[in-house]
Amino acid sequence: MFDRLREHLSREFAPHVFFFRDDDADRDVPELRRLLDLFGTREAPLSLAVIPGTLTPEGASLLRAAASRMPLELHQHGWMHLNHEPSGRKCEFGPSREYTQQRDDIEQGAVRLKDLLNGFVSPVFTPPWNRCTASTCRALADLGFALLSRDRSPAIDPAAIPEIPIAVDIFHWKQGPRLKSAAELEDEIIAAANATGPTGILLHHKVMNGEAFELSEQLVDVLRAHPFVRLDTCKGAHETR
Repeated sequence: MFDRLREHLSREFAPHVFFFRDDDADRDVPELRRLLDLFGTREAPLSLAVIPGTLTPEGASLLRAAASRMPLELHQHGWMHLNHEPSGRKCEFGPSREYTQQRDDIEQGAVRLKDLLNGFVSPVFTPPWNRCTASTCRALADLGFALLSRDRSPAIDPAAIPEIPIAVDIFHWKQGPRLKSAAELEDEIIAAANATGPTGILLHHKVMNGEAFELSEQLVDVLRAHPFVRLDTCKGAHETR
């Protein structure tokens, strides 16, 4: 599995940086524990986007313990992961919300994560559904965030805050989550690796089954073992790009 990816990376002349981001962390559930174990036993970096408003004490305890023993980056994933748009695509920090509304929600989330995660928080922000506006970027900059992580949509306001985009999602999402095949992922990762900058891969522990975990394990093992690959977190990948 992933033989073509190995061959492609072996033709590169410089190390390529990859990072894995997982969204919607908030509760202590078996899927999250399995994901943390997958990366923790391999000492592989993982970035977790944590929902502040729904983070439970049990979930926070699990994340603190994991962050103390493995290369785990915990960062903010919106506030409540709620849609506020009256029509169109779902968005928590969308065009219908003013700067002050967005700033207040982001600040509430930042304070809650600081309280519950005991300092294990990176100044990175992932908006729910990977969507936000220029007002979001301004609020993030004003609140001291260092980095915005979305998908590969055009950068919103790089002067306000830099972005580290995700290039590959392991799921299709039309009509519900459907795991991509190894061949599909291989094609997408090879195409993304040909572009400039780090390659971000998106996971979703809440909808991952045994097959999704096995595929992710294979992919992590291939990348981790490759001599021309370096795995990092969102922030680490951006700082060394």
